[in-house]
Amino acid sequence: QMIGNHELTRHCIDKAIALNPNDVTVIRFAGQILSYLGDPEEGLKWKDRYLRVDPHFPTAVRESLVDILYMSRRYHGARLVRGWREAPPPMSCWLAAAAAQAGRMDEAREAAAEFWRRKPETYSFKIFRTAHMRMCAHRAEIDLWLEGYGKAGLPV
Repeated sequence: QMIGNHELTRHCIDKAIALNPNDVTVIRFAGQILSYLGDPEEGLKWKDRYLRVDPHFPTAVRESLVDILYMSRRYHGARLVRGWREAPPPMSCWLAAAAAQAGRMDEAREAAAEFWRRKPETYSFKIFRTAHMRMCAHRAEIDLWLEGYGKAGLPV
């Protein structure tokens, strides 16, 4: 319900942080949410805090880390997120965009091809992309993702 409702999202994450600042779930999502709300530097602080709390993070957390690194324009860091080939297919899109923004076009094409290879038959990239862009609070972040997708050869 919060996708696209950035004021409510901000209210909820601020409340979660105030109530449970040491909760591992709050720590994990704070970084990603704050990045999508336009504050990737604050998102990085929460990402670093999360990695100190749980250095052996599960696959699902990798998506959050890639988002935060991408939106803070630390494209090279995204490639260091281990195990991406086992992660859900959308993560391949995010890594393709990051590799393209970093100028690593072979890696970008490989990640994009991995997405097309692994996505479920009924999965719509257009629906995924639209939902992904709705999470961004500012046009600059939307443009950043679309630029990366385009450079990687994904449809924009």
